Amino acid sequence: MGCEVQLSVEQPYFRTDYVLLASLIHVVRAIIFIALSLIPSYVSSALAGIGFIEFVAAWWLWSLKVESWGVSMGVSVFHILFPATLGISPIATAIIVLVSLVQSLILGIIRQNGGYSFERIASVDNREPKNPGTLQKNVFSLAVVAQLLKAFFVLLGFVMFYPVLGLDEPIPWIGFFPVIIAILILGVIDLVAGLAMYLGRDWGFQLTVIMVPVSFVETMITLLAPIFLIGVWILLLLNTCLAKDGFYYKLIQRKQHIVLEAIPKK
Repeated sequence: MGCEVQLSVEQPYFRTDYVLLASLIHVVRAIIFIALSLIPSYVSSALAGIGFIEFVAAWWLWSLKVESWGVSMGVSVFHILFPATLGISPIATAIIVLVSLVQSLILGIIRQNGGYSFERIASVDNREPKNPGTLQKNVFSLAVVAQLLKAFFVLLGFVMFYPVLGLDEPIPWIGFFPVIIAILILGVIDLVAGLAMYLGRDWGFQLTVIMVPVSFVETMITLLAPIFLIGVWILLLLNTCLAKDGFYYKLIQRKQHIVLEAIPKK
C-alpha cells in the first residue's frame, strides 16, 4: 500500500538549496558528536548514538518525507534545550547550538515556502476525494491517543513535583529557568499538538513530530520514562502511510467543511 500523501519529486515541493543546507547541518552535527564520542568518557556511547541519529535525520529530510521536517526541527530544539556536550567541550556545544539555531531558521523558511506541508499538497491535489479505510483512521487515532497520553504524563510530572520543588528549583543544565514552569509549558504544548492534530491542522501534525525528540528532555525533567517511550511510539506511527493517510482525510474533511460553510445558503 502506497502513501496517498507521501512527498516526492512529483509533489509541489522539491529539493531546494535550503533543504540541502538543512540536511548538511545534520551531517555537521553528526560529525561533531561522533568525533566527541572518540574521547573516552562515560557518555561516549550516547554521543555516538546521537551522531547516528543525526545522519538518519539528514537522510530523512533529504528524502522529502512529510514528517521529516518535524523531526529535524525537533532535533534542533533538543540541542538548544539540552546541551549534551557541555561537560566535554564548551566550544563544540556553542557550535552545535549555533548551527541548531540556524537550522531552525532555515526550516522555518522551508515551511514558509510550502515545503513538507499537507496544506500545500491538498491545494494542488485534483484527485477525487478518497476516504481512507478503517485501518488508516484507527492508526491515526492511535497516534492522537498516544500524543494525548504523553501530554498526560508530562502534566502528571508537574502535579508530582510542584509540591516538592516549587517555583524556585531551576533546570540543572540551564540554571536560571524553573523546572516546574518548563514541565508545565511542555505539557501544554503536547496537549495542544495532540488536539490540533486530531482536528486536522497541519501545524498540529508537525508540532506533534517536533515534540518527539523533545520527549527526551521531558523525560529528564519529569523522571518519567514512559514519556520517551511514547514519543518513539508516536514517531513510528506517524511515519506509516496509514497514519498520514488518516490525517490527510481529517485535513481534507476540515477544508471541505470550511468551503461548505462559506457557500451562501439560499
